Order: sequence, then structure tokens, then C-alpha cells
Amino acid sequence: MSSPVRKILDEIYKLPKEQRALVRAELDSLDEDVVQEDVDLEWDDEIARRVRGIQDGTAVLHSDEHVEQRIRAVLER
Repeated sequence: MSSPVRKILDEIYKLPKEQRALVRAELDSLDEDVVQEDVDLEWDDEIARRVRGIQDGTAVLHSDEHVEQRIRAVLER
């Protein structure tokens, strides 16, 4: 473990339990931001793939009536 990380951890361990919990929550939120960024990038890729499919004619498109029928069928199960 690097020296700066060790120093930070040593300081965190000296904090009262409530303050350590705040540090933990803050660090957890950093992970959530990274996860959200990953999800956003994946959605950007998916949207681009779908647009390409429409533009090049390879996408299978369905009418809104057909989609509504499928939704109703699923909901009625």
C-alpha cells in the first residue's frame, strides 16, 4: 500500500465512529458515480447501435399497436 494511502487510512482510523461512517458514505458515493458513468456510456453505445440499425435498415421495427398488444399480453399473465 502506498505511503499516502496508508497515512490517509491511519487518520481515518483515528476518527470517531460517526465520522468514519461519513467518510465511508462519501467513498461509496464515488463508486456510484463511476457506476453511473459506466451505465451512461453503455446506454450511449446502445442508442448509437439502434440508430445505426434504423439508418442501415437492419433494425426490426414494430408498430405502436403491436407493442401495446405485447405489453397487454405480458401484463395479463
